[in-house]
Amino acid sequence: MRNIAEYKLISSHSPQEMISEVNKMISDGWQPFGSPHVVAPVLNETPAPLYSQAMVRYANKLE
Repeated sequence: MRNIAEYKLISSHSPQEMISEVNKMISDGWQPFGSPHVVAPVLNETPAPLYSQAMVRYANKLE
């Protein structure tokens, strides 16, 4: 089993910005962990979807 060395949650109100950040993190050695999550709170009577993705970086050695 691979051990997770780091965990980070990224979020954005823009799906394009979140996709860009996920791709950047993948190129830096991170991997998505689980499925993306979307919540749609209403702020000042305006929907404000928030897109989130958990990202992990695994330890180098397998245990």
